[in-house]
Amino acid sequence: MFEEFTFDDFSTEMVDTTVRKTKKYSFVWKIRYGGTATGIPFIYEAAVYFGCCDNNVYAVDHETGKEIWRFRTSGIIFDSSPVISDEVLYFGSFDQYLYAVDINTHREIWRFKTSGKINCTPVVHEGVVYFNSQDAYMYAVDAETGKEVWRFRANDELSSVPTIYKDMLFFGSFNGYLHCLDKDTGKEIWRFKTGAEIYNIKPFPVQDNMIFFGCFDGFLYAVNIDTAREVWRFKTSNYGNEVAPVLHDDILYQSDREGHLFALTLEGKMIWRFTTKENVGMPSFYKNRIYICSNDKTLYCLDMDGKELWRLRTPDMVWYPATGHNNRIYFTCRDCHLYCVRYDTGKELWRFATSISVPAYFPPMHEAFESVMKIRKTEEELEKEEKHKYGAHTLVPEVFGEYQMKSQYKTKSEYKTESEYK
Repeated sequence: MFEEFTFDDFSTEMVDTTVRKTKKYSFVWKIRYGGTATGIPFIYEAAVYFGCCDNNVYAVDHETGKEIWRFRTSGIIFDSSPVISDEVLYFGSFDQYLYAVDINTHREIWRFKTSGKINCTPVVHEGVVYFNSQDAYMYAVDAETGKEVWRFRANDELSSVPTIYKDMLFFGSFNGYLHCLDKDTGKEIWRFKTGAEIYNIKPFPVQDNMIFFGCFDGFLYAVNIDTAREVWRFKTSNYGNEVAPVLHDDILYQSDREGHLFALTLEGKMIWRFTTKENVGMPSFYKNRIYICSNDKTLYCLDMDGKELWRLRTPDMVWYPATGHNNRIYFTCRDCHLYCVRYDTGKELWRFATSISVPAYFPPMHEAFESVMKIRKTEEELEKEEKHKYGAHTLVPEVFGEYQMKSQYKTKSEYKTESEYK
């Protein structure tokens, strides 16, 4: 017979498990070719537009789900959601080009070459297209001709949708800086240092002379745009934030990489929190409801108090913000489809399949982080270690030792989150 044992028989006692960032975030640049639909669906007139890791941008009839046309590039399209201005479709590709395509003829008007992958959604403002690239440059390009107006070097990779406010342009960098430029000249006005990469797929909200942005150091920041000084910060995830907050009816909504959606006041005080099982994308709002996609393969519909109304299970991860239009919700999925569902029930109306049924390769979501277990050692173990190091001298024990444990599984903790500023 086997003898019964309990946890009391172990000579060590686990005290805590923490998560720490051990290397630079590089997930986005490792995505590979496949049929995964990506980005935020863009609806214009009769069509819904979206990019795909099969190198195509698609135009699909938003009522029937039938393909209207597609435009092919030489690289995957990831995170760079197509936008339309004056009948021209703008988007970036991993083939290092920014494209301008006529939506009526479906033909390329011009393309602009950079030296790195582009996964930034371009912003068109007053005849200028603003975007950035893995090559560390923020670009301003004439929307009509594709000629460069100016460029600014940030000294690290960029994947941050520009935010334009008055005469200023804001964007984040992988070197941890929030940059503020003059939008007309590209001259830097100031920069604000955080603790890790800044990455966002939509512009940052600005209100009351403050800009709000998330960071991979796990904080949501509020910074005064006149003084470039921090007003407050709010702790969210041990795995950081890779999406911008959303401002809706004077409430900030911040998603994190541990499965939470936070609703906060403009002073950084938590109102409520909704929790899923995996990384949560940016929320979207339609008809007084909140829609969030999660990597736990679910689209959630919440009321404005954060209470779940319904959920729709999907075949694979969903992460990008959904788009509401004409009583329908449109969203992209890693399973190589664009989906259209009813806004009030989540009932599927149609799905559109991309050209390839095999999803794109995604690296491990939290590969830049690792778990660290802190354990309390017994006096006997400590004494043996000290004797080994110094001989039989007087024991001066350390209380804790650390064991690093790399894992594809994340550790979730129920912590109380609040602003550091009272």
